[in-house]
Amino acid sequence: MNRFFLKNINSPKQAFACLGDIYKFFLSCPYNEVILDFSRVRWIESHFSALLFAIEILCNDNDKKIVYDELNSNVRDVFERIGLLRSDSSCERNVRNIIPLKFFNVEDENSSREFAKYTEINFCRILSISEVSVVLENIRDEILDGMNELFSNAELHAKAERGIVTAGQFFPKKKKFDFVIVDLGIGFQECIQNSKRIDDPSFSITPSAAIEWGFQDGNTTRRGDIPGGLGLKSLKSFIVKNRGALSVFSHGGFWSYTKGTTEKVEMECNLPLTVIVVEVKTDKI
Repeated sequence: MNRFFLKNINSPKQAFACLGDIYKFFLSCPYNEVILDFSRVRWIESHFSALLFAIEILCNDNDKKIVYDELNSNVRDVFERIGLLRSDSSCERNVRNIIPLKFFNVEDENSSREFAKYTEINFCRILSISEVSVVLENIRDEILDGMNELFSNAELHAKAERGIVTAGQFFPKKKKFDFVIVDLGIGFQECIQNSKRIDDPSFSITPSAAIEWGFQDGNTTRRGDIPGGLGLKSLKSFIVKNRGALSVFSHGGFWSYTKGTTEKVEMECNLPLTVIVVEVKTDKI
C-alpha cells in the first residue's frame, strides 16, 4: 500500500510527529509514488505547508514522489493560496493574510539578501493590515534581524545545502502571526558536537538538549572568524517579551516555549531536518 492517511494537526508538536510518520512510511514504501490522503483532515494551518514541502524534497532525494489526494475545498484552498499547490485561479485568491511558501537555494550567493527582502516585505505587509501595537511596530527591525540571523546560521553552521523552506500566516481574530523556517541541514546535535569535539572528543549531547544548549547565554558554535552562532537567544528574548510562542524541532529533539512554560523532549521521529516555528502576538509586547 502506498497511501498515508493524515489527521487534523493542532500544534507544531503534532505536526512534527505526523511528518515523522510520513517520512518513516515513505522510507518503507516499495512504490515510487507516495499518496498523502487528506480525507480525514477538515482544515490545516497554511504555514505547515513548509513542512510538507520539505518532506517532498526528502522524497525526491529518495527518488519518490508525493501526491496530494482527497483534499476538501478548505484544505485545497489553503494549499493553493500559500503556493504548495498551483491552479489557474490561484492568483485570484485572497492571499492578504498569507506569507507565501518559498524555497531558498543556499548555494545561491544572493539567498541571504533574497530572504531579507522576503521577510521585510511580508512582515511589513502583515503589520499594515493588523491592529498592531505601537511597541511592536517600533521593534520591527529587531524581529527582522532575528529572522535574518536564523537564516544565516542555517547557511553557515547547519550546512543546509539542500535548501531552506519558509512560509507564514496571519490570524486576524487571534491577533497573531506564525512564521516557519525549515532547513534540511545537519541539525543542532551534530552542529554542536562537531564544534565541541574539537576540544573534547568525548563530548556528546542529545537532540533536545542540543536545542536547549543553543538558547543558553554564552553558548555558540562560532569558531575563529566564522560569524554568528545558533541565532536563538535574541529570538527567545523577544518572544518572552511579546508573550508569543516558539517551537523548535531538530533531528528528533523537540523544545518549546509558550505562556512562560518550557518543554523539552526526545521524539520518536528522526526527521533529518530542523524546524523553527515562531508565533508573534500583534497586540502585545
